[in-house]
Amino acid sequence: MLVFEEINNPLSEESLVIQEAILNSDQYFLQKAEGKTVLTSEAIIEEIIENMAYNAKFAFIKNGDDYLGLVYYILDQPHEHYCWLSLFIIDKRFQKNGLGFKSYQLLEDTLKTQYSIERIKLCAQVENKRGIQFWERNGYKKVSTTWDKKQLLIDIFEKTL
Repeated sequence: MLVFEEINNPLSEESLVIQEAILNSDQYFLQKAEGKTVLTSEAIIEEIIENMAYNAKFAFIKNGDDYLGLVYYILDQPHEHYCWLSLFIIDKRFQKNGLGFKSYQLLEDTLKTQYSIERIKLCAQVENKRGIQFWERNGYKKVSTTWDKKQLLIDIFEKTL
């Protein structure tokens, strides 16, 4: 059964080891999203701290004892009842079998029921064709294109729940 396990301390050693394994499992995603094929612990910590500054919530996606994925999200950004989905990644070992879709549906249901979220926004690097397809299949519409802090071209997507 898929569940979200809230990460109370995303900077703990145990949490960082799991996050690093999930993030570094998908070189395609890293190349498109970060412009590199491996993230260092330092880069992951920097990203977590940046998200913490926005009061992000962090969770592992689990199926039994298996860590399937990782999600970072920021509530009420940019407006009340909105959510900014900062990170949603499924470990490469668990991709291509519907678990990403099921995990996303669980996230959406959780955001609606626990936090009364009405809209979700996210970004995907223009070069991340697989990611864009995933979000479009899940009902997201592109609302704009801009540059991210790494100077990579990104599309901004939004979905009304």
